[in-house]
Parts: sequence; C-alpha cells; structure tokens
Amino acid sequence: TRIALAIYEQCQTEDYGFVAKTGDSAGADKDPYQEWTFEEYFREDAIVLDPVQTLPVVYELTALVGPRKHGKRFPLDCTALALRSQETSEVMQVYTPLVALLHSLREASQLQLALMTVLRHFAACHQHIFTNIVSKAVATRLHGQQWYDEQKTLLFTLTNTVMDIIKPIALALVHKVLNSRAVDKSLALSYCLMLHPDVAFEKLWSLVKNAQHNYPRILSMAVVGGWLAEMQSSPDQAKLFAQLYTDAQWGVKLSRLGVAFHSVFCMPHATKGNLIPALVSSPNLDSDLLLQYCSEYNLESDAALQQYIETLLLPPPCQSDEGGDAAEEERRKAEQARRIGKAFAVIPCLSKQDDFVLNLTAKLHKLSPYDYNGIEVILKAMQVANSDIMHINVEQALELLRHLNSYRRISPPGKLEEQGWTLQIAPLAATRLPFHLLPFNPQNFWTVITPELSEDTLPTLVLIAKLLKMPMDKLYLSTIKHVFEKSLKPKILQTSASSSCLTIDKEAMDTVQKLYSYVLAIQNPEWANAIASCIAHELPSGPEKVHVLNLCIILARRWLSSIPKGEEGKNDTANACKLLEKMTLQYRRTATENCLNNHGLSSRNTLSMLSTPAKLIVCLYDHASILERAANPMLGDYPDIHAAVNEIGEVNKTDVRKIRVMLLQQWLNPPSDASEQWDKGLDGGVQSSDLHTDSSLAKIMYLLQTLPLDYSTRGLITIANGCVRLQQSMSDAKVTYRQRARALHCLLRLADAPTIESITKQPLEKVRSDLRSYLYLAQFEALSIPYTVDSFHNSSKEGLIKGLWKNHNHEPRAVRLVAELSLDFGVYDLQLWSGVLQKLLAFNMIDYLRVVLVRITPITSLWQVPNFAKTWRSVISTPLIEASCPLTPKQKDDCHHSFLLLLRCPVLADLDLLAIGKMFSLLGQLAFTLGSLLLVPVSQKRTLQLQGFLSSCCLDTLLTQVSEDVDKTEFSGLALQLRNVVLSHVFEKSKFERLLGSAHWSLV
Repeated sequence: TRIALAIYEQCQTEDYGFVAKTGDSAGADKDPYQEWTFEEYFREDAIVLDPVQTLPVVYELTALVGPRKHGKRFPLDCTALALRSQETSEVMQVYTPLVALLHSLREASQLQLALMTVLRHFAACHQHIFTNIVSKAVATRLHGQQWYDEQKTLLFTLTNTVMDIIKPIALALVHKVLNSRAVDKSLALSYCLMLHPDVAFEKLWSLVKNAQHNYPRILSMAVVGGWLAEMQSSPDQAKLFAQLYTDAQWGVKLSRLGVAFHSVFCMPHATKGNLIPALVSSPNLDSDLLLQYCSEYNLESDAALQQYIETLLLPPPCQSDEGGDAAEEERRKAEQARRIGKAFAVIPCLSKQDDFVLNLTAKLHKLSPYDYNGIEVILKAMQVANSDIMHINVEQALELLRHLNSYRRISPPGKLEEQGWTLQIAPLAATRLPFHLLPFNPQNFWTVITPELSEDTLPTLVLIAKLLKMPMDKLYLSTIKHVFEKSLKPKILQTSASSSCLTIDKEAMDTVQKLYSYVLAIQNPEWANAIASCIAHELPSGPEKVHVLNLCIILARRWLSSIPKGEEGKNDTANACKLLEKMTLQYRRTATENCLNNHGLSSRNTLSMLSTPAKLIVCLYDHASILERAANPMLGDYPDIHAAVNEIGEVNKTDVRKIRVMLLQQWLNPPSDASEQWDKGLDGGVQSSDLHTDSSLAKIMYLLQTLPLDYSTRGLITIANGCVRLQQSMSDAKVTYRQRARALHCLLRLADAPTIESITKQPLEKVRSDLRSYLYLAQFEALSIPYTVDSFHNSSKEGLIKGLWKNHNHEPRAVRLVAELSLDFGVYDLQLWSGVLQKLLAFNMIDYLRVVLVRITPITSLWQVPNFAKTWRSVISTPLIEASCPLTPKQKDDCHHSFLLLLRCPVLADLDLLAIGKMFSLLGQLAFTLGSLLLVPVSQKRTLQLQGFLSSCCLDTLLTQVSEDVDKTEFSGLALQLRNVVLSHVFEKSKFERLLGSAHWSLV
C-alpha cells in the first residue's frame, strides 16, 4: 500500500518541490529550517503519471499482494502474499501487472519509483516462496520432492528475472544522478552498489567519456568511482579513478587560464608534456604553476623552462614587420626588445645548453620562413648559447639572410609552401622567399627557385646557389625549362591552336638565343639532350606534343651518332639507346591517343590499350557505333573507324590487313552461344535474320567496306561454296554450314541483285533458296546428322521429317526443326503434329508455340489433332498462371500476347473464357478481362458476367487500359466495341458519377 500511495502521489500535479507550513511567522529565536520542509537532495525529473492508466494496474497489483478480508480470521493470522499458504499462492499472477506497471513508470521516467516497486514486490514474492520451502523435510513431506524442486526452480528464475529488471533501472538512475545539476555522490554510490562491479565501473567510465570535458562533473564521478573501488576492493580501478581525479583537478585549474586540457585528459603522464607549449603561451601563466604541473606529472622542468624562453624569444603571431602606424610600430618594437633581452638574460642560467640549442634548431624550422627578423633572433640566440653542437652553419645562414633581404620575389607562393606553413604573414610571403626551404633540402631549393627563374633574376639566384653549393647545371636546366613554360610554351599553344604551322616572332627568337647560351653553360651533354624530353613531357596531348616528341627522337639519334665507338662509350651508347626507345614508345602512344581524339574514339577502355595497338584495333572494330550505323545509317555523325585504324597501324608499324583477316575469320565462325539467334532465323524465313539481331554480321558488313566490292563478294561466294578453310590453325577444319549461311547472308546484304546474279551465274531466288537450305543444314549439323545440299534436296521431306522425329524427338532443337520443316514443306500428318505440339508444350517453348499455332490456324485439317485445343489452352493460360502482381515488363508483354492469341483462337468453344478472364482480372488487366468476357458464346451468360464485372471494376482504369493496350494492336476495332460496352453500361445503370471528373468524361 505504500507503493500504491507513492504512485498515487506522482499522479498529482500540486507538488512544487516544497511544502509551506502554516502557522505564525517565525520569530528571531526559531530555527528557520523548521519553517520549510524540503524534499531529498536529489529529486528525479519525471513525467506526471496518468491516473486512468496507472491506478487500475496498481489496484490490481495491491489486491494480489495485500491481505484479503474474506473468510474466517484467527489471531496472528495473515493472508498477505508473503505469508499465504501454498494452496493460495498467486506469485505468477503478480508478474503480469508488475511488468505493465514498470513499463508505465519507465515511460514516465519514474525510475526511483520503479526500482522501489520492483524491490518490494520481489521481496514479497521471495518471502512467500521461501517460507514454504524453508524446511526441506517439511516441504517434501507435505507436497513431495517434485513440488519442492519446482518451487526452488521458481525462486531462482524469479531472482534472475528481477535482477535483469533491476540492472537497466539502476544504470539509468546512475546516469540521472551523475548528470544532475548538483550531484548526490552518496546516492550515486548506492545505486552503483546495486550493480555488478564490472557493470558499475563500465557505466562510470561511459559517463566520463560522454561528459564532454565538464571537469567539475568528472570530478564528482571520480569521487564516486574511488569510493566504489575502495568498497569493492579493486586496486586497479582505484588507481584509475585517482588519476582521473588528478586530471579533473588540473582541468579545472587550467580552464581558468584559458588552456584546453582535453587533448591530454586521461592520457598517460608522458603525454602531459604535450600541453607545455600551450601553457608557456598563456599570458597569465605563473612560473610556480608551471613547476607544480611538471612536478605533478613527473615532467622535466628544465625542458619546460627552455620552451618558456623560446616563447619569449619569438614575437607573438600577431606581430609582423609591416603595417600599423608609427606609434604602434614603436610599441611593438619595444615589447619585442624587452622580451628578447629577458630571454637572453635567462639563457646562461640553463643547465643543458646543448639541449637548448637543439630545441632552438627545431624551433627555427617551425618558425615562419618569411619572418627574417625572427629567424635572425634565433640564429643570434644560438650564437649566445655556449654549445659545441651546431647542426646549422650559423654564419652561412646569416649571409643567406642578407642576400634574401636584398631580393624581391616575382612569383606567388607555391603548393609546397602552402602545405608546409599556413601563410600567417601574407604580405611578407608575397615579397620574400621562404628561408627554410633553401639551405636544408636541395629538392625544396629547386622547387622554390624554379618559379623565380628569369633573365633578370638569374644573377642573384646564381650567387645564392653558389653560397649553398648547389649544382649549377641543374640551375641552368631549370632556367631553360621555366623560361620555356613562361615565354615560349603559351605562344606555341596559341599559334598551334590558330594555325597548323608554327611561327616564332623576333621576341621569341631572342628568348631562344638566351636559352641557347644557357645550354652552352651546361657541362653535362646528356642533360642538354634530356631537356627536350622534359619540355615534351610538359606539353598537353595534341599535335604539338607529337611534333615535339618527333624532334626528341631526332635529338636522341644525333646523340647516339655523336658517341665515340669503343669500350669507353659503351655506357653512353646504352643510355642513348634507352632514351631513343623511350621516346619512340612515348611518340607512338601520344600519336595514337591524338588519333583517337581526332576521330572521337577516345574512352577509358581505348586509352588503356595505347601500348597494345593490335588489341586497340580489335577493340575499335567492336565499337558501338558500328551497330548503330547498321541500324540507322542515315542518322548521326559516326566516327570513321577505318581511317583511325589505318593511322594507328601506320604510327605503330602494325599489319592492319592481317588483323582484319583475323577478325573476318572470327566473326564468320560465331561461338556456340550465337546459335539461338540463328535458330530464330527459321521462324520467318531469311528476312528475319537481320543485322539488328546479329552483331557479328553487322561488323562483317562494316569490315568489308574497306575492300573493293568485287573482291569482297567473290571472297564471300568462295566461303559460301565451302572452298576455303577459315581457321588456319586447324588444317582439317572445314567450313560449316552455319559459316556458309553467314557468308551468303552477308553477300545478300552487301551487293545488289544484278551484281549477285552476275557473279554467281544464278538468279537471286536460287541464292535465297540456298541460304534457307544452309540454315536447315546448319541445324542438322548441330544435331550431328550428316546431310549435304544434294542429299537434302533429293530426299523425301516427309520421310526425312518422320525419321528425324523418330530418332530425335527428345531434343528441343530437333522438335523445333521438325515443326519448321513440316510447315515449309506441307507435311500435315495428324499423329506427327500431335506429338510435335505435345513435345513443344513439354519443353515449355511457349514463345515458339505462339508462332506455330498462328501459322497452323489456316490449316483446318490440323484442327483435328487430339491435343490441338489443349495446346491453345495451355499456351494462353500458362503465362497468366506464372505471372504475379506487380507485373514485370516481360510478364505484361506475355499477357498482351496471350490476349492476342485468344482473339485468333479457332477453338474458343473448348476454352474456359470465364477462367481466363478471371486470370486477367487478378493480374489487373481489366481491358483484357472485358475482351475475354465478350468472347463468351452464350448470350445470357455473357450479359450476366459483363454486368457483374462492370459493376465491380474501376471504369476509368478500364478505359485507360483499352486505349493503351487494345487500341494499339492489330485488332484496334475491338477497342471501339469495348468502349461502347462500357458506355452502354454507364447509360443503362445511370452511373455517370463513376466517370465524372476523369479523363474519359468527354466520351460520356
């Protein structure tokens, strides 16, 4: 009942956190705390409970657990759940309302109340079970061993269930208490003690991780964690929370100084030294605090003091050598002088001068390379320090500074400078060269100096290069390359873009003369030859680059011819040959790429084959434009692949004719997976085998355009007559009938009728007849049946068909061939056709069966075939049975074909039209459903079905499908009949509102 009362109080809305006592005003002698009664230190923020939803569950739970008043009562007798006898036990009935109540409390975030509810009700249930089994002997005597084991198992199950419920509630309460405004550490500790130690520690560390560096809150968590570790006797956790407490204390202290402590928070002591630069940069830093910090984390105080001195030596980042008025400039200079004087006075007090010099060297590299004054201060400080360790030639560095002070740069900062430094002194970066990149790294020196090279700046840069002992040949080479890119290259590109011939004006000729003098100054002749290759590499792809690479080949050959013969020139000869080979390969690749770009054939695939011209030519003859050209020869600007192939073959010294012959052999000998396309050629005769369905034939036709018409036609006739062998690697491989048919088909597509008749000495119809015979013989060949043209023509077609059916009726290809031969040669044996239709249906050749049924419909004698009606029924209904909503494009097309086949069906009386209409309706094809119902032969039945269907379907959708599906077929007249049926129904039933507002209202 206490829990019920507590829950009832949470359903009220008058609780304001405190209760004012009524009475007289407090006097001076009264305790002010007696006048106000406050709640607990931690008050849980929760949602007010809904009494309508919560109190009935509480009442039910209280009724189950509390005492009952019915029946006879005796002294000292209690009927509460905890002390009831086993016969009236209702432990399992308590679980369901208790779970429902806990769900409501947790949804309202009443976690403390939920925890109290679980503990007290679990205590009642635990006491009830335990009082009944406290004595094993008595319990087993009264109820038996099995009952005792069941009660003991129930007790363990109840305990585990309650612990699973308590764990998330306790975790949530820990989270709430430690994230409250004022943390109640004792209460948080009590909740942690309810959990397993590992779970409690994991939760505490999770809260620390999510505290977002709120150091006062982390400090409270560290205190709770320390208490918990002490009570759980966990020295490892106690050590970790002690370190956390120390870090949180320093986080609070350093936050007051404006120093971010989060980067080293909860990190090992060794990483605390990473915060020294931020500490010494703080203007409010006290030296005692710095030493205390070093002592706390066992850091070397001398190193921290060195950083402090280095900070004094360098000006603040906001200072610069330019900008500001005179008074501000004087103030900054005075402040800088004071800081430098203070630092110089502290330097002799350092105990480790060598370490200090090394630190200054590192600091010098971190300093802005354009701050010449700061660099000079560091260098002079290194002179002041009495150390024998110097990694920098200070005198050379000061001399370099004097040269740099007299130089004004002419190029903007490059990428190397932007990557290495954030250009804090932007005006200085625009006029000064970076000091750090010059003396320490030769590669960086050339990166910085190269953009500065010009005819005017070269004398000063020569002095700097000599001071730093840089190779002069490289300086001249870089000057040649830079001047070429800045002066000559733009003019070359502009001239080559405007005209095909390259002309150079007088100014450019003067530049060329200077470049010639720089080349003469180069001591290494090999380098002088290599500069042309460098220039060629920098040019973009195009005819200009091809021309330059050709010149590089000429220069490499001249260098090779100038090398003396004998052993002494062996290495130079090898290098020259290697360069010549490299330039030749690059020239071929660039010229090939330029050819692809000129003809519009450049792609990722073709560019990957630049080094293999033979594969590239094969790939070009597989270009998609060949099939597009065959489909629409008058549309589009198709690339000239023949011209591109000729140019590529000329550049790469490739035998193009050999590749074309190989491709012709390959395409005339199709792989086995192309047999399906040739099987389709039997459906409607020779004309159905088209270039649109056979890509190899289209490629052959395009490839033959490179040959004279007379030559190509005679070659195709030779192949069609079987007088050549296509595969040279197989000496006894003869031309197959499939290859002969393909060659003959190409001939019919390539030449006109007079040309074919003049070459073959036969009429065109005879050639077409031969093609059809080759197609049939190709099918016999695939079935391993040896037939020749003569034996095929001279054989009895009916005997041939029946023999083929007798021996090969288990093969789909043979059954299809039997059907084609029977249709073409008029063999209409009822028993044969019965077997053919049965086999085609068994092989599930539905698409082909549609064609066969349409072709045999005019032959009325075949209507007598026993399974004729069954085949019609199966071909129409099978696609409808296999389809399911939503329909795929293929299934929708099959429904369309089934409906058209239904309209052509000569045996409608043998079909269940109502069932077919229902199939169409289930698939959402309302127009086809209506068309099927119109075919019902019985007038009364047809009218009844039409009325029922039109009353239940959506007429707007029906009319839309009639326009989209039926009106576009060859039975377009049926669409008008279907619309009239729908409109007649609307007028007859006066259901105009069913079409009101639709797109078909105009029909009404």
